[in-house]
Amino acid sequence: MSAPAEFPRRPGSPDLPGWFGPLLHVARTARAEDISAFVPPPGHHRRSAVLLLFGEGPAGPDVLLTERAVGLRAHPGQVAFPGGRIESSDAGPGAAAVREAQEETGLDAKSIDTCMKLGAGHPMGPLALLDLVGLDVSKAIGEMISTEIPAKVDEKIAAGELGRKTGSGMYPPRA
Repeated sequence: MSAPAEFPRRPGSPDLPGWFGPLLHVARTARAEDISAFVPPPGHHRRSAVLLLFGEGPAGPDVLLTERAVGLRAHPGQVAFPGGRIESSDAGPGAAAVREAQEETGLDAKSIDTCMKLGAGHPMGPLALLDLVGLDVSKAIGEMISTEIPAKVDEKIAAGELGRKTGSGMYPPRA
């Protein structure tokens, strides 16, 4: 698995540190056997997703890791990337990873949207889109197509925080 000579950039993508290109190449091309000795046998796995949050720390590249609670039934006390099981209400692995990371680390809306734009190539993050369309409108659309509505969306709507049209939604009020 050798990295490409030059990391391809999408038009409009931000400048990324030099170490990110080879890392992304490995992430896109690695097989389970390349990164773990504990690969479940075919047909005996749970669909799950993790979010790898990288950044420039004071001493160079940095990554966010969590420690699982010691009292958990599965993987107690393990150090892990934020993430978990893909639920039926998740729009896909990326959405599941972001949801889990928000639950586990308190990741804020702007960071979630940045992750989705960079990692999944979306032109706009999902929470910015909710605020643009309106949480009440987004909920109505979700209900029409029988999608589970997250409790946080219901809480925001009940508080009158509907997105850009009220000045507050998934993002805090604008100053």
